[in-house]
Amino acid sequence: MTNHLTKLALLVSLGAGVALAQAYPQEQKPTETQPTAPQTQQQPAPEQTQPQEKMPQGEAAPSTTDVQSNIQAALQKEPTLASSNVQVNVTNKEVELSGTVGSSEEKKTAEQIAKSNAGGRKVKSHIKVSSAAPGAPPK
Repeated sequence: MTNHLTKLALLVSLGAGVALAQAYPQEQKPTETQPTAPQTQQQPAPEQTQPQEKMPQGEAAPSTTDVQSNIQAALQKEPTLASSNVQVNVTNKEVELSGTVGSSEEKKTAEQIAKSNAGGRKVKSHIKVSSAAPGAPPK
């Protein structure tokens, strides 16, 4: 009986280890063109000035369909955007948002969600603020 419990505990531990390993991004691979130390020094600057610099890393940049799916899923999960109508269009260089939201706060929330899921692409917002967004209660 203890032999079976030991094997079960070992399997559960291994399964948890594999699940944790898959959850963490594997960005620790050294690249041939850039040493590891300068990458950590340069990371804050591209986010503040030019987010496009992250894209030329080849397979590190997510595909346009992955980015679009991630942004749309995140927008749908946001409760404050439940009554909004936001469309997402992704190209290799940018993410474009269009549609209508009920307030400027909702617009900022949608833009922030898109930026955090854009995969280094520039985000352009064409979202319009309307007090009569589809499904919105009258104020």
